[in-house]
Amino acid sequence: MLWETVIKTKILSMVLQKGIFSINEEGLVSRHDNGELVDSMWERYW
Repeated sequence: MLWETVIKTKILSMVLQKGIFSINEEGLVSRHDNGELVDSMWERYW
C-alpha cells in the first residue's frame, strides 16, 4: 500500500512540474490540452 502512494505522489509531482496542470486564481487545478497524456498515465498507474 505504501509504495503505491509513493509512486502516485511521484507521478503527480512530475506532472505538476511539467506544467500539464496549472492552478488558477481560485486555487483550482485545470488541465491543459495535453491532458490526454495524463489520462493515459493515470490509467496505467492508478
